[in-house]
This record gives sequence, C-alpha cells and structure tokens, in this order.
Amino acid sequence: MVGEVHDSGSSGGYGDPTESQDRILKRKEISRLSWGFMIRHLLTFLAKWYRSTFYNALILGICNFMAPGIWGAMNSLGAGGEEKPYLVNTANALTFCLMVVSCFFSSVLVRYIGIKWALIFGTIGYAPYAAGLYTNNRFGNEWLVLLGAALCGISAGVFWMAEAAIALSYPEPYNQGKFLGFWLSFRLGGQILGGAINLGLNADNSKAGKVSYVVYLIFIALQACGPIVALLLNKPEQVERTDDLKVHLSIVESPWYEIQATTKLFFSKNFLLIVPLIGQAVYGSCHVHVWISYFVVGEIARSEGEIVRIAALLRGIESAWQAVSYGLNAVPIFAQVGGVYLNFALWFLALVPAWLVIRKISISLGDRKVDRDQRNHSIAEGNVDAGTVEKEAVSFSKGV
Repeated sequence: MVGEVHDSGSSGGYGDPTESQDRILKRKEISRLSWGFMIRHLLTFLAKWYRSTFYNALILGICNFMAPGIWGAMNSLGAGGEEKPYLVNTANALTFCLMVVSCFFSSVLVRYIGIKWALIFGTIGYAPYAAGLYTNNRFGNEWLVLLGAALCGISAGVFWMAEAAIALSYPEPYNQGKFLGFWLSFRLGGQILGGAINLGLNADNSKAGKVSYVVYLIFIALQACGPIVALLLNKPEQVERTDDLKVHLSIVESPWYEIQATTKLFFSKNFLLIVPLIGQAVYGSCHVHVWISYFVVGEIARSEGEIVRIAALLRGIESAWQAVSYGLNAVPIFAQVGGVYLNFALWFLALVPAWLVIRKISISLGDRKVDRDQRNHSIAEGNVDAGTVEKEAVSFSKGV
C-alpha cells in the first residue's frame, strides 16, 4: 500500500514537489495570458469607442456645454448677471448680427480648414465675451463687453454651423434622434448651472443686484477649455459607424461656388417655408422646437456639402431671429409687455408653412439621411465623384 501511494505520488500526485511547481508555473502562465487578452480586448474596445458616433456626440456635447451652454448660463443669471439688462441685451444683439454673417460664409471656411477645425475655431470667441462681462461687473468697463460680443459673434456662427452639420452627418440613421437629444442636453446643462448659481447666490436676498465677479472667473476658465475639448473630436473620415458606412463631410468646390450655392439654397421653397418655424423655435428658446428644426433641415439636404450649407443657413436664421429678440428686449417697454405676444404670433404663422414641408418627409422627399449615407458609400468606393453629387444637389435645390 505504501508503494502504491509512493507510485501515485511519483506519477503526478501532490507529493511530488517538482510536478506541483510545474502546475504553479502553468497557472501563472495562463493567468498572464488571460490578463494580456483582457487588456488587448479593452484597448481594442477603447480604440473602437474612441471612433464611435457616441464618443463624438459626447465630445460635441461637452463643447456645447463649455461654449454656448456657459453663454446660456450667464444669460440665465438675468442680463448676464448684471443689475440692468440694456447693455448686455445690446451686446447680445451685436453678437447675433455678426453670427448671421459668419454663418453665411462658414461653408467657405470649411472648404479650407475642414469641419473639425471649424468647430475648434468656433469655440475661441466665447471666453472674450465672458471676460467682457467680468470687467464690466468688477470695474464698470463697457467697451470690452461690446468687443467680446463681436468676437463671440464671429466665432459662434461658425461653431453653430459646425456642430449642427456634425450632428446631422456623423450618426447612423437609427441613432440620429439619440445623437441630437444627447448633444442638446448639454446646452440645457449650462442653463441649469446658471439657474443653480442664481438660486445659491440669491436664496437669502430679496433685492435686485449683480452676481459676484468670481462667478465670471469660473465661466471664463470653462469656456477657455472649449478649444481643447474640440481637439478630441474625430475627423469625418475617422468615424467608425456601426453600419460600416463612412462619413463624408467636406466642401470640394470653390468659395464663389459655395456662396452661390448657399444663396440658392436659402431661396429654395422648402427652406423658406420653415423660416417661421426656426424663428418661433429660437425666439422663446424652446429647445424641443429647436430639436425639431434640426431634424427638419436634415431631411431637406441632399448631400453632405449641402448639410454644411443648410446648417449654416439654419444657424444664420436662428441668429437673425435672436438678434431681433435681444434688440427688441433692449427696449424697456417691449421687454416688459411685447415679447410674449410676438412669440405667440410667430407660432401661429409657422404652423401651415412648416406643415407643407414636414408632411413630405419620408414620402415625396424620401429619407434624405439614408440617401446621403448611400451616396457617401458610393463616393468612398470610388463609384461616384463628390463634385458631381454636389452639383446635382444644388441643381435640384433650385426647384424645391
């Protein structure tokens, strides 16, 4: 019996110290290989996630929070946190007037620097606007408020165009709504932040007044981080969608061609019909209606180049309406009694024209998002020339 036990041990039993050491080494090797596999799998997942549409929605949303979101937070404080609203309303009217101009020419800028760098450029002007409010709040300086508003208007028009074009082009058709909702929620986060600051500072104060200048320093720091975050956005050709289709978002024609194409698109029937809808959506800052108007223009555009143009026109029209809004509200009597009635009138005027366009979506207009994605796939495969697609889109826009 003892011999049997000894034989058993010598043939691989637990009594053999050499065999036991081999098993320990094997377990360590298996463990090392398992950890290596998991690390490689994690790195692969992160690499794919870094190129996903959700990742780009997250980056776009953070940029939205740090740029127009924080801008909205300052305005949520009431007159940019100032005691009297008239200087800030005048500055905001200047901002939106310049945004109309920068929006109109933004497709030309995309032609030279691409959509990603257009977004980065668009985040630069927001911090000077906050700096102007800071110097006015602390030192009574007024000229920097207007200069900051001008710089903000020049860059913000490009930012609004770029973010809208990205939001309409990057996601898969079945993720379009989620992308838009997720992205827009960050801008609302800025207004929530402004409201929270306002509540915290005035919870025990029943008198009117302006906020502490320390608040502006926080806002300046956040907005200064906007360009850094925008650098993390993927270029269109780097995006990896779950439907394996490539994103093609570029401008290939000359600047003069872009100006002509943008002008023709503005005077197209479908776009003119939704102008009242856009105005009603932004005049009262109703984000549900703004979400709808992104959606609607996305179903009008026939190509990715046209997406850039129509996004520029959408944001240009929004800016024009908001310039009117802030300009009128700079007049004390209208700020007190007229704004609500005008907003209701715009809603009434927008109903029928908007219905004439919306009723054709996915019927006579087809599903433009799917059509654009299919054309992009053909362009990527070399079956269709991008310039030809753009010229066909512009030619078609003359009659719709």
